[in-house]
Amino acid sequence: MGREQALGRALTIAQREGDIALEIRTLVHTGRLLRRLSRYQEGLAIFQQAADLARRNDDLHSEVVALYWAALAQINLGDLDRKSTRLHS
Repeated sequence: MGREQALGRALTIAQREGDIALEIRTLVHTGRLLRRLSRYQEGLAIFQQAADLARRNDDLHSEVVALYWAALAQINLGDLDRKSTRLHS
């Protein structure tokens, strides 16, 4: 089983079990994998999804972690001037 498949299974399990913390961690790990594979735009979308989920669940630590990785993905994309409401809300 590949890394993406394993993370996909972990995400499915987290969602099925209603384990929000595991879902957020899995999303962040998925985004990091995508970023490592130079799939920056996809990674950015995943990091934003993780940050939104963390925000909705009052998990400040996980939100900050997701936003950190999202910022790095934006740097990789050369998107330093972007005014993303999702990252600044």
